[in-house]
Amino acid sequence: QQKWGTPPALLAILDEQYHFTRNPDGSIFDPCPLLWDPATHPDGLLVDWAPSTYVNPPYTGVAAWVQKASAEAKKGNRVVMLLNAITDSVWFHEHCYNKPNVSIRFLRGRVPFVDPANPHYRVANPSPSMLVIFGG
Repeated sequence: QQKWGTPPALLAILDEQYHFTRNPDGSIFDPCPLLWDPATHPDGLLVDWAPSTYVNPPYTGVAAWVQKASAEAKKGNRVVMLLNAITDSVWFHEHCYNKPNVSIRFLRGRVPFVDPANPHYRVANPSPSMLVIFGG
């Protein structure tokens, strides 16, 4: 289960640039919500993603999420992913690095992830982060 959320300020900047698709309640469509509960949420790897999707995937099993983002981009969707900058991984080389219609932005500093149980509590990611943008 993923515990840490995207800092609201970072998400607002990304939303301003990429105009993420909204859910009916007005929240940003993210197929990988915090504290994933399969009883109440469909598996984000099995559903179609929105035309402009933001994903902060669980960092365990991230390869499947990156592969899904690549497949969604091939269907014409844009996916912005916040990922650990693990540039020696198989998934990075197979789906991100030097791939057509994929751009990579390395983030300066460490992302202060938010604890959803206590939104004022933040923990800096021990690893560097990057944004990988799949599709137009």
